[in-house]
Amino acid sequence: MSDRERAESGWIKGKFPDQDGVEVRFLPEGVMLRSARDPEDVLRFTPDEWAQFLRGVKRGEFDD
Repeated sequence: MSDRERAESGWIKGKFPDQDGVEVRFLPEGVMLRSARDPEDVLRFTPDEWAQFLRGVKRGEFDD
């Protein structure tokens, strides 16, 4: 899939598009997350799951 096709499909690339990273897509029913390198495997989150994840990130729950 080309960059243009990805953009038109609603997938948002990370801040550094030259590097392998993640792509995210926001939908009314939730959030989809996938690897830019392997776009076939997609993780799906409900809005509540995504909100809980973001709260955890802000609290530093995933920091080493």
